Amino acid sequence: MAKVSGNQEPRGCDITEAALEQGPERLSVLVQEAYKAAHARSTTAMKQRMAQLAQQARGRLVCCVTPVLTGLPRRWGCPWA
Repeated sequence: MAKVSGNQEPRGCDITEAALEQGPERLSVLVQEAYKAAHARSTTAMKQRMAQLAQQARGRLVCCVTPVLTGLPRRWGCPWA
């Protein structure tokens, strides 16, 4: 299993005895596949986090910006009002 940072920098890779016994060419392929999988996991996690942040931002914009643009009263209970 390979690990990458949030900035997609390689942080480590666990190599088993079984992988070592397969020879250098196969080991190279296994390490490359492990880093590709780690990158995919990291990218998926980042996209999910960005979607959550975007959803939270939309809520803030609705209760804070809309009243300013439309002249409507601010919503009571809006933490950003």
